[in-house]
Amino acid sequence: GLHIVDDVLYVSSNGDEYPGIVGINLSNAEIVFYCHIPEKELLNDITSDLDGNLYITDCDANKVFKVSIDNETYTTFVDSGVGYPNGILYDVPNDRLLVLNCLLPNRPLISISMDGSTITTLAETNLNSIDGLTSDDHGNFYFSSWSTDEIYRYDPNFTNPPEVISSGYTDPADIFFNKIDGVIAIPNFSSNVVEYFQI
Repeated sequence: GLHIVDDVLYVSSNGDEYPGIVGINLSNAEIVFYCHIPEKELLNDITSDLDGNLYITDCDANKVFKVSIDNETYTTFVDSGVGYPNGILYDVPNDRLLVLNCLLPNRPLISISMDGSTITTLAETNLNSIDGLTSDDHGNFYFSSWSTDEIYRYDPNFTNPPEVISSGYTDPADIFFNKIDGVIAIPNFSSNVVEYFQI
């Protein structure tokens, strides 16, 4: 997982040297932040709210961690019920976290409330190996699936089934929507290539 807040790139680190979240200054590549998460099992994707907090999925631990950027401390935001959480996104207009799930029945896209960590199913993708999650400036949501090697789009209210918008990838991982250029960046995990798809 990679996520930029201001001029720092935050990285999920599962290595022995920095087991937790590392912040790297984008102007000089120096490590300027580190939050040790000793109970982590497999940290994955990252997002942030508007109050200076990061949220990180831990696939193997079935958890979502919350990290304070100011204090370099963490808490467990969700400690169960999220199956194998993968892609995560802070949905600003609705003040909630959206999380893709790879183990719950019908592989749902779930919502987690910010005030009580209540979990709600928004949509059932019925697709295996769902990974990256992003949104555009019109409120549409996009996610990737390794099982089909495709990118899908949901409308803002999740009223229709997901629409395939692009295909032909090799394990599309944590996708990102560039709102300035209207482009989705698609890392191909198994071929070490990043492709760009114009919306």
